[in-house]
Amino acid sequence: VPVYLLGWVVCCPLSWITMAPLWPTSFWFQIQCSHEDKTRPFMLWYQQRDHGQPVVFIGYEYGTKAQIYGGQFEEQFKMKRENSLTGILTVLSANLSHSAVYFCAITDHSDAIFGEGTKLTVLEVKTTPKPPKVQVFPPSKKECESKTDGKKMKTLVCLASGFYPDHVTVSWQINGFNEKQGVKTDDAATMKDDGNYTIMSRLRVTASKWLKKGTNITCIVSFFDGNNTVPYPNWTIEKYLQTMQRAKLSYTALLMKSSIYGLFVLLLVWKIQVCSIQLVFVLCSVSKMCPLIIVLNEYYSLWT
Repeated sequence: VPVYLLGWVVCCPLSWITMAPLWPTSFWFQIQCSHEDKTRPFMLWYQQRDHGQPVVFIGYEYGTKAQIYGGQFEEQFKMKRENSLTGILTVLSANLSHSAVYFCAITDHSDAIFGEGTKLTVLEVKTTPKPPKVQVFPPSKKECESKTDGKKMKTLVCLASGFYPDHVTVSWQINGFNEKQGVKTDDAATMKDDGNYTIMSRLRVTASKWLKKGTNITCIVSFFDGNNTVPYPNWTIEKYLQTMQRAKLSYTALLMKSSIYGLFVLLLVWKIQVCSIQLVFVLCSVSKMCPLIIVLNEYYSLWT
């Protein structure tokens, strides 16, 4: 079955070991692993189908010659060492079961050093990526009750939803600089009943920073659409303040319209009452049934 392939590189915490995909020319996929430690001749490959699950051993290579595969992986993958510092893992014929995170590790038979992984998603024909919808929620009313206490913390929540596949990263910036302190992002995106994904990130800042004039806090959601990593609508304090200002103006306009409508109703009722009194006096002047008309008028007023 023909498939579309999407690869994603996650930045590695160790600067001297990196992983990057080599784009396929057909329905196969390659992942490259390189390092700079000549004292670790063993290169190992692992597969992790789902986040939080154990990794599965694919195989290892020693130098540029020996190759050992685990289980039935030899029929699905091919390992190749270009030299002692670089290796390639090839998915021979990708299918849906190959959607996973692939890890490279190097070792000298003691401890193993891992890269952070390459994420591969295999899509069926006619399945297209769906970009995320981004929403950011400001601090709650309870958190904002005390505006004078600069030590109180304010929590902002950034929600990305409705995207597919789960190739996203969420980050925060304050005044144009990446912010990692006080950031808590879900370990992995969660698939919903409709097959799309959702991920949430939280940023806690001090009240003084939140309330400081000119502070620019931005939520950035980056989505890999199969060709490029695209940043989706960012959110800043300025946008929040503009939104709040528009909401206040709309609320004020609504109040004014309601007041005008109320005055119009009061004026209409007053005119009806005046006309009713005038009618009674006119009838009284031309008829001897004035008491009866007054009684009927009062009866009518009670029921209207």
